[in-house]
Amino acid sequence: MFHRLRHVWLPRLLWLVSQSIALCLAGAVLLAPTLLQDNSPRLMVLFARDTVVRRTALVGAVGLAVTAAVFFRVKDPDAEARRRSPRTMAGA
Repeated sequence: MFHRLRHVWLPRLLWLVSQSIALCLAGAVLLAPTLLQDNSPRLMVLFARDTVVRRTALVGAVGLAVTAAVFFRVKDPDAEARRRSPRTMAGA
């Protein structure tokens, strides 16, 4: 039971959380200029007007998405069996 939790569900959960955070960062960059008003919070003003913050957030979102894709993959248990070479020399 814990094997399936550790090798299947935990990577899926971490992948989903990482992708969600990356999507929120990219969404903040894209939506902040349209939602900006005179009395907006300082963080929204930064995301709407500061070029360095916007670029850093987009690069961070891409980096987080790539990290999730590389490190939080679900391991296929049959993949190792397919990679092994055959034990017999038939056909050689």
